[in-house]
Amino acid sequence: MKFVLIVDAACDLPTYVFEKYNIKILHINIDVEGVVFKDDSKDQTALDFYQKELIEKNRDAQSLAPSVSEIYEFFQKEIISKYDYALMMTVSNANSEIFKNAVLASQKAIERSKSVRIKAGKTTKFNMDIINTGTVFAAQGLYCLKAISLLKQKLGKKETIKQLTHFSNNAFGYGVPKDVAYIRERALKKGIDSVSMFGALMSKAFDIHPIICVHNNTNAAVAKVRRRETAIEKMFDYAIECIQNKKLLLPTIVISYAGELDKLVLTRGFVKLSEVAKKHNIEVYRTVSNVTAGLNLGPGAVSMALALEKNELS
Repeated sequence: MKFVLIVDAACDLPTYVFEKYNIKILHINIDVEGVVFKDDSKDQTALDFYQKELIEKNRDAQSLAPSVSEIYEFFQKEIISKYDYALMMTVSNANSEIFKNAVLASQKAIERSKSVRIKAGKTTKFNMDIINTGTVFAAQGLYCLKAISLLKQKLGKKETIKQLTHFSNNAFGYGVPKDVAYIRERALKKGIDSVSMFGALMSKAFDIHPIICVHNNTNAAVAKVRRRETAIEKMFDYAIECIQNKKLLLPTIVISYAGELDKLVLTRGFVKLSEVAKKHNIEVYRTVSNVTAGLNLGPGAVSMALALEKNELS
């Protein structure tokens, strides 16, 4: 049976990982002042957006989930005729309609798959499963790495899906946005009043930066820290603590930055984390944040994902 993994473009991983494991990426539409671009989660695509300042605060930009018909077309062209089974992992359904649209598109695609496969010379049935990861961005990348790990173990489809579904309890995403006012503005465009005007003003006035935790379809600020650099270092120090105390359930960390990676990798916190991770044989994947992540968290935002039993960062 020939199988394939699918993620949507909100998944943060280095391009080489997608290519190495032949992971297919469903695009996300990015509307910038009426011009629609396709976010494909590739490093260079995102970097071009940041360098051209296409998603700065004063621009009218938003991310749009691909429609049912767009996803159906993607399945028809890229998946059904080439693979016997597909496993798709989507961004949290609390943040996007991708999961809902993908489920509807998959039902239609499976029903109409026979003729497509006959033309491709295939006689076996096509099937697929779609999992809501309950998370976003770097943590969605960690979820994908967990799937790769399970597939290597050859546990079988049923057990693999069971463990992946449970992994939503363990995938923790953390992020430090550059500008709280930016977060507020983007949330309001989606009809979500998650950050008060007073809170945004106080954050700017006193240089307070939240560390946001995304987990199992929820998100909340778990810490508030003076100075952005200190908040980022505190986030990385938490990862170091988890490594040293053997709390990681997966020997892997995903870190993404909404901008040029050189600005991240030279920071004191990242250098310290990299050294500790290397000493303990923990692999750190670093990548440019996809456009969707950068649009929602803001240029300059830093994200990190860990697999844990529970969050203890405060």
